[in-house]
Amino acid sequence: MLDSEKFAHTARLIQVQPYDPNKIPVVFVHGLQDTPVAWVPMVNALWADPVVRRNYQVCVFSYPSGYPFQCSALLLRRELDAIQQNFSSSPTDCPGRS
Repeated sequence: MLDSEKFAHTARLIQVQPYDPNKIPVVFVHGLQDTPVAWVPMVNALWADPVVRRNYQVCVFSYPSGYPFQCSALLLRRELDAIQQNFSSSPTDCPGRS
């Protein structure tokens, strides 16, 4: 938190599974002074439900906790835009939506 610039390269959206256009994406964002690993128990609990596993895909956003929230929000927006560009068939499509 004190030297967040040192960890700037860690900001990224991590897909837990390969992208599936038929599943709804769910993005988990960790809190202050935490990491995406904090979501492991929640993801494991959700994956125990076959309906959830069949219909949703999980992504976790990793960012340096010391950044102002506006900066972290901008980094998340850029990551989401990149995924949309990589996996959408047209500019108006949104991954996971029909």
